[in-house]
Amino acid sequence: MHDCKGQMRTGGMHNLLPSYSEDAEPSAHSSYERYNETAGAYDSTRTPVGLSILINFFSCFTIPLKHQHILDAGCGTGSYLYALKDLAGALVGLDGSQAMLTQAAQKCGNAPNVTLEEGSILELRFPDQAFDGVMINQVLHHLDPAADFQHLRKCVGEVFRVLKPTGAFCINTCSQEQLKAHGPIWYYTVFPEAAGFITPRYIPVDQLCGILAGAGFGGVRVESRPEECFFAQEQYDDVEGPFREAWRNGDSAFAVYRDKPDILESRLQEFRKSIEDRSIYDIIAQSERLRERLGQYVVIVARKQ
Repeated sequence: MHDCKGQMRTGGMHNLLPSYSEDAEPSAHSSYERYNETAGAYDSTRTPVGLSILINFFSCFTIPLKHQHILDAGCGTGSYLYALKDLAGALVGLDGSQAMLTQAAQKCGNAPNVTLEEGSILELRFPDQAFDGVMINQVLHHLDPAADFQHLRKCVGEVFRVLKPTGAFCINTCSQEQLKAHGPIWYYTVFPEAAGFITPRYIPVDQLCGILAGAGFGGVRVESRPEECFFAQEQYDDVEGPFREAWRNGDSAFAVYRDKPDILESRLQEFRKSIEDRSIYDIIAQSERLRERLGQYVVIVARKQ
């Protein structure tokens, strides 16, 4: 794994930019989003929130970060891999969407310590105790939430297996309070169906902490950086953003409108009126006050015991 230069591993072959079909979304990646179609929006809208928390926690390991082997499970377009490539020893990015991996390959193509692989976070094709650290950033809600989050439990078990003793596990997720319609993400107030759709897919933080403890992880704690937004600041501050499909594709919660164009159009018309009468700015101000207190995400950190 260490001698691949920003390459993608697919079925035993190494290809920097493999071909893919946009008609098929691997079930290994998302239970509801079509990332082979929407992948392009992420690099233009999203930022790698929680990065400083990840770096600080990985740096606390007995092995220096520059010698650590870290897995990014559900790496998407590789934003976290790119941010860590000059800090960590070896990085493996795993994702179920070839479109996402194509962008990650382009982004990290010149990094000699980055390997990209296509696969499922439910069945990690790595040997036991292969990694010093594992990170999962805003991915777990893409698993099927049915049956008491059994897929999530399976993922946690797989991470435990591939981590070395005392290895670090970082999960970037959201609390239920952060996702509510009148919460710290202003556009969820304008598009309440998006909030209602995505919230049940996020496991409550206390329940997730309990699953980690039950799987054998210790030192579980929750951190956040309330000053950070999921969207790049320029995009987040753009009240015209939601009228653009590419902007909406930056948040998978908008997938709820894929088969409901009439509802989306109605919400956009209401939104336009709120811009014209300037009531949207009161909504944003209230949301920002909540963001300063609650943040928009949490990072749960733990160590394999």
